[in-house]
Amino acid sequence: MPKTLAIKLSDELHAQAAAVASLEGISLTELIRTSIEGYLDTKRDSGELQERAQAVLDDIEREAQTRREAIAGLLNGSGEADKSKPASTRSRRKAE
Repeated sequence: MPKTLAIKLSDELHAQAAAVASLEGISLTELIRTSIEGYLDTKRDSGELQERAQAVLDDIEREAQTRREAIAGLLNGSGEADKSKPASTRSRRKAE
């Protein structure tokens, strides 16, 4: 679903963009959209962002693993993700 984005431009930048859009026979919105697409393509093609993006993905995976372990600890009742531990370490009292 398309998103609407409001941006602020200086009067000069707006006038230049509107003039270019008019000369190209496109709307100002189309000029902005294609400019952003071109910028993103350039960044993607240069590989400049690949290393940073991989670092972010690695961080996300570490965070997800930590959360998985915390939830597993809650489910097995020990506070630890190790499923080899008994679910409860409390001793039961003999019925009196």
